[in-house]
Amino acid sequence: MTKPQSGPGLAERLQAALGSQYELGPELGRGGMGVVFLARDVTLARDVAVKAVHPELAIHSTIAQRFLAEARMIARLRHPNIVTVYTAGEADDILYFVMDRVPGESLRERLNREGKLPPEEARRITMDIAAAIDAAAGAGLVHRDVKPENILLESGSGRALLADFGIARALAAEPLGVSSPVTGQGMVVGTPNYMSPEQAAGEDVDCRSDLYSLGVVAYEMVAGHPPFVGPSRVVVSKHISEPPTTLTRIRPECPADLGAGIMRALAKAPGERFQSGSEFRAALGGTPTPVPLFARRRSRRALVAGVVLAVVAIVAVALARRPAGPPDGVNPRLSMLVLPFDNVRDDQSIEWMRNGSVNMLALNMSQWTDMTVVDHERVHDLLARHNLTATDDIGLDMARQLARDAGVWTVVLGDYQQVGDSLRLTARVFDVATGTRMDVAEVSAPTSDDPRPGFDQLALQLLDLSGAPGEEWTDLASVTSPSIEAYRAYLSGLDRLNRWELAAAQRNFERAVEVDTTFGLAYYKLALTRGWLVGTTDSTGQYAIDRAVLYSQQLPAHDRAVISAYRFFILGQNVASRNIYQQLLARNPQDADAWYGLGDAWFHDDGNRVDQRWTESLRAFRRTLTLAPDYTLAYDHIQFMLYQASRPGTGILLVTPDSFAFADGVDSVGRVATAAGARLAGIESARAWSAAQPATGRAHLALVDALLANGQYPDAMAEVARFRSVDPANPEMPFLQARVRFASGDGPRAAAELKSALATITAGDFAGKEDAPTVMADVMSGANIFAYYGDLSSAARVIEL
Repeated sequence: MTKPQSGPGLAERLQAALGSQYELGPELGRGGMGVVFLARDVTLARDVAVKAVHPELAIHSTIAQRFLAEARMIARLRHPNIVTVYTAGEADDILYFVMDRVPGESLRERLNREGKLPPEEARRITMDIAAAIDAAAGAGLVHRDVKPENILLESGSGRALLADFGIARALAAEPLGVSSPVTGQGMVVGTPNYMSPEQAAGEDVDCRSDLYSLGVVAYEMVAGHPPFVGPSRVVVSKHISEPPTTLTRIRPECPADLGAGIMRALAKAPGERFQSGSEFRAALGGTPTPVPLFARRRSRRALVAGVVLAVVAIVAVALARRPAGPPDGVNPRLSMLVLPFDNVRDDQSIEWMRNGSVNMLALNMSQWTDMTVVDHERVHDLLARHNLTATDDIGLDMARQLARDAGVWTVVLGDYQQVGDSLRLTARVFDVATGTRMDVAEVSAPTSDDPRPGFDQLALQLLDLSGAPGEEWTDLASVTSPSIEAYRAYLSGLDRLNRWELAAAQRNFERAVEVDTTFGLAYYKLALTRGWLVGTTDSTGQYAIDRAVLYSQQLPAHDRAVISAYRFFILGQNVASRNIYQQLLARNPQDADAWYGLGDAWFHDDGNRVDQRWTESLRAFRRTLTLAPDYTLAYDHIQFMLYQASRPGTGILLVTPDSFAFADGVDSVGRVATAAGARLAGIESARAWSAAQPATGRAHLALVDALLANGQYPDAMAEVARFRSVDPANPEMPFLQARVRFASGDGPRAAAELKSALATITAGDFAGKEDAPTVMADVMSGANIFAYYGDLSSAARVIEL
């Protein structure tokens, strides 16, 4: 947007009017009503916007009086879809008001760039502004100039906010003797393209006039142009007398309910329109479909309906019944989800801070024992469930959904950018239940290779909102590592771990502890990774967990407890490990990681009967999935137990949906029946897994194996095709497909297809997948298929891979 310079002396006069509390910055833009400047609130250390009304418009004392009266009313409004006004004043014939600075752009800028918007995004913006109009009407305010220029789209959250409340009314010319808002000698009250018929006719207006204007804006978002265009007098006449062309004729893909709602808002008679903003919102669906602002959108599978056993039902019911707000007596500010910050200028030198922001703030704030903060790995899982990554723009609706999925009631959306020699961090805090913005935290820290001190300051501001005592806090470098190189290697290891690239993750964690031999968290993650790679008896893993315990003194209490519990687990002291996890759960029953750790400690406890420990494990893993439906390792263990219980002649049976028993005393008919039930439970559990994590190959593999175990060969082949669509370049695919064909009895075709595929597969195609056990199993099954048909050269070729 072009930013012309302000008139001579205006900035200097405005700075004098503002006094020492505000430092006036550059001009941000101008319109028909005034000029907007960036400013700094020195007292509160925050950026604000200052709008100065064009001096030539404020030519009468009545205007100034009305302007200040309107400003006082607007300043009392606090609504997430209305730009907050902090103060207003008059000095040296300048009328001004100070308001919240909303980073992002106006809807006009967006429409100028894109022409029209996706219908669902137009729905969401319309609903946001309808909520703003409703709130203003409740306070006795009518905007009178709803148009794309006065609608701001906040970057990061995607929230739409209505700005410039009351200016049109304050500057109305009626008291000065002007007979018409359009044709008189005074200024126009409103903008002709967006005026309601009654406003254009100079009649009294209420919120229904604003809703008409919003209908015009919504029409433009969907159609790419307002319902009427042309000279002002022609447009005004058409608003009064002509019906607009229906939206579905202009844009057939517009959903019928959206088109009908917009057309009703454009009814000529106020009584035929929606009578309130809430009524308009309800007609559009009450809550819009959560649509992120990025264009790329992939479909995701719904959870399977009709679950056979409670293994999956509990997960589905838990998702469906998440409460709209926190339970009674629960302080919503004591549970928080921090989403990856937006790199405003796409500065690649600090791109790593997108994911790093989550880790830095979560570690910082979780030091307070009363605060629950969703950790870095869990945030990755939440995003993956919705096909999102850290680089995607996440709107407020989606952010609230992610927070509900995590069971927390405060969500933080933020951004960062390099401004001169400073790193500017901004965090916006929202109440999950209502979508209300609770606070904005801002930090401007000196540019440095290590941004953690800036995030320390940001975390303290966020903790202050929650009432945390500052004396319980330790700076992030002390909690993690004094070395930023070691810390960044640790973050890279977490990223690899989240993608289940265990060998690469191990290398990153080893680099972190090489740079800083006292880095307790990196030692802990190294121990976990080695355990998943080679088992818990590995000497490297045991050394790493010992070092993790040794250097865990500065960590939050929860992290110290988790490290200690895992050390007992590695040593085979499962009772001690379970005791710690149970203590964590007594403090926070919503701790999914503690439930998983408890289940794992039961699963590997050879000191108890298999039926008892599997029963306790199944219940703990199921509780894990209730809290975190995409917890991969919990699904892994459940699939193993159900598969073992489904095998012919098995010695352990799934006798109820959540308990196992030995097969002693059960006749053959009963064993067959319970094994069949376990197979069906395995299928439904794997379906839930692939639905919760549609981009996770292991979930699809688990479903293929479960279907094969039940003899459902066509369904297994269909799942292979779905897996291929998720990961088409995966060299494991031909081997998996051959295994399914061979199991179904079509061995010759399996061998022929695999031999054809083998001509284009090299060992390099498996780079990065060497540590995946499913890859080795599927590749070796290919060698067995060739050997079965006597094709030993092809079998040898497979083994060489």
